[in-house]
Amino acid sequence: MCAFHLGIFLALAAASFSCVGGLRSKPIGLKNYFATNAHEVTGNSSGGLRGLFAGALANPILDSAVALHAATGGVNMTAQVATTLSSANAAIAKSWRADALLRMNQSKAQDIKQQCNILSEYGPAPSECSKGSDHWNKQSLLEEFPGFTSMLREQQKALGPIHCCMGLNHMFALYSLVKKLKPAVIIESGIAAGHQTWMLRHSALPYTPIFAIDPGDPAVSYSGIIPGSFVGWKDPTGWTRYFTQRAFTDFDEIEWDKFIPDPEMRANTLVILDDHQSCVARFKAMQKWGFRWAFYEDNYPFKVATSNDAFTCVKNGQAIPRTFPVLDYAFGDAFSPNAACGAPLAPDVTSVLYKDKFGEKCTYITRQQHGEALTWLNKNMDVYFEFPALFTACPVKREPLLGSDPGVLKALGLPPVEFEIWQYGHLFPAFVELQRDESVLVHSDPNSPYAPPASTTRLPTTTTTTSTTKAASAIGSANVLQTEHLVGMTPLQA
Repeated sequence: MCAFHLGIFLALAAASFSCVGGLRSKPIGLKNYFATNAHEVTGNSSGGLRGLFAGALANPILDSAVALHAATGGVNMTAQVATTLSSANAAIAKSWRADALLRMNQSKAQDIKQQCNILSEYGPAPSECSKGSDHWNKQSLLEEFPGFTSMLREQQKALGPIHCCMGLNHMFALYSLVKKLKPAVIIESGIAAGHQTWMLRHSALPYTPIFAIDPGDPAVSYSGIIPGSFVGWKDPTGWTRYFTQRAFTDFDEIEWDKFIPDPEMRANTLVILDDHQSCVARFKAMQKWGFRWAFYEDNYPFKVATSNDAFTCVKNGQAIPRTFPVLDYAFGDAFSPNAACGAPLAPDVTSVLYKDKFGEKCTYITRQQHGEALTWLNKNMDVYFEFPALFTACPVKREPLLGSDPGVLKALGLPPVEFEIWQYGHLFPAFVELQRDESVLVHSDPNSPYAPPASTTRLPTTTTTTSTTKAASAIGSANVLQTEHLVGMTPLQA
């Protein structure tokens, strides 16, 4: 749920965080952001964001403090902000301290209300895409919970208590998926601070190759310079290949047959889409290379995915009426699966705001075109499964796996609602298994030095288990070097 609600969006702008494999190549400073969008941020005079950031334009000393507050979600905000400010101006720190605590609490309450509003937009089930809606039941998912909590404890030891950037609900969904599928390869499009890369490395099978894609680099964008802010992580094992910063290439522009030459391994690769792109565009790009398994993280409900807000579709100018209630629902920046699959279009809807590329490419599509997108999805998806929330205290039409009593969190060692990065918000991230197109299972260049041997044995393509070791064994060798060759990590020497 990266760069989703407005508070964290401002923090990302302030701290130059790059959250996804998409589109912001130029960081924008906090002051410039406020100067450009002050009419939106300060439109509500009753505290909330306006009160929280009041004075930021006039007082440069507050810049780092505001960034710190938003980046840490307000945890221990008063003490941290006081420390930051005291080093520059003790008088300002003293006068601001009490007001900051009040504003923080108001903002946190607004955040929780916002997440509950978003959750209220989801129906009991995605009624328009029913194939695979019961792919895993509650018992099957909860089987992964003990391992998940053990992983969380290890992650806190390694990375500290401040986690970025998925919330626990989405983390559990992704962790469970990796455990269920045991993918041969993982592609992570949108890595933010690299904390999910850490989780993937420690939940996938040993030696599973990971390809990490993001315009930013965790070590640079999340350097931890601001006290209490997120600290990035990069995999030291050599089994993760980074397409970041100067090496950044968008997912659909990478020639995947050069990096994962074996089409069977591509068919058993998990593609994590945390990159805020249109689901239709991404799924078509996946099919081009024979990828079948997708985890679409920011699965906005229709109302949010098509929001006519002031922060996306900037190039469309006033052609879009900017009337969306951002403080109540945040905003969406991509056409998600749920925007098509969640529910039938209301009878009075004649056009739909279709967003792609982090909300930078937008157009109105007709009701018929929306139906065509839905038809394409149903035709090309063998499985569409929306993960339930692990926990939420919000009223919701789908039962959370752990229920909705906040008391269960303490008993299980999970953070309370107000200290969880997204207050246990949930966007019902989706697992999608695309239909297999046999035409893409032929290597594009059989003479390439990266092409798999002609004797490669076909692997089963069900969603049960396929490991990197099994993939290597299929061509007659289970050694690590052979596996590296299969995924293009190293050329195989004769």
